Amino acid sequence: MRTTLTKMVIVALVGSAAFIGCRTATSATTTTSTEATPTIDPAVSALLTEYERSLDDTNVVGTLPLYQSRWLLATPHGSTIEANDASRVPTVEKEQAWYRRLGMSSVRILGVQQTQMGDGHHWVVHVRWGVTFERTGPRVLELPFTYVIERVPGGARFVGVIVEANVPKEFERHLGAPLPT
Repeated sequence: MRTTLTKMVIVALVGSAAFIGCRTATSATTTTSTEATPTIDPAVSALLTEYERSLDDTNVVGTLPLYQSRWLLATPHGSTIEANDASRVPTVEKEQAWYRRLGMSSVRILGVQQTQMGDGHHWVVHVRWGVTFERTGPRVLELPFTYVIERVPGGARFVGVIVEANVPKEFERHLGAPLPT
């Protein structure tokens, strides 16, 4: 399984780089809303809509069912394969409490670029998130993320998350103060 996931992520990253280099690729679709544009695969749209709803409610625990049992997390600090099981819940609860302490008031999808991989069983999806905080009012912090999404019976699930920015540093810069621990 690890070999398959590794190969898929390499293919996804190569496909992603090609997409970024050639924004007119016919296999890519772009939108600014996951619900309004039928060109985004319906399974991807439904997954992103549910994910956005949970994050906007600061319900990070509610995102757990949206991930496969094992998934790749890549950040500017390194990468790891995460288990999506009961042992992950305390970590996610701490993350959720941290977002609430920061005063996160809104999380919205600002843009989506989808690239289908192969026969449509996987996608590389670039999402621009817009985050607001009580302290900064309507001023939006934009954060880019890339997801590898897999079709599963009844929908889609995340199998890879690539965090493209140092999120805590971006939060500090946006909020103009050190972050609470």
